[in-house]
Amino acid sequence: MTTYTMLIEKGKSEGKIEGEQIGIQKGKLEEKTEVIVSLFDEGFDVPKIAKIVKLQEEEVVRILTEKGRVK
Repeated sequence: MTTYTMLIEKGKSEGKIEGEQIGIQKGKLEEKTEVIVSLFDEGFDVPKIAKIVKLQEEEVVRILTEKGRVK
């Protein structure tokens, strides 16, 4: 195997790992978003939601605004 081929394979492997990590992080954020919206729809207030999902209140408000729950 040439050095070039080894470097290409290493780059592919690293890219795959990085892509998997990004996908996992995106999935976790999507899950938190669903929980935030559900809790809000059930009547929980923003400070309580932020505490439950371990995010800053500003981030919870941003997500709720994006999802059309608050203006």
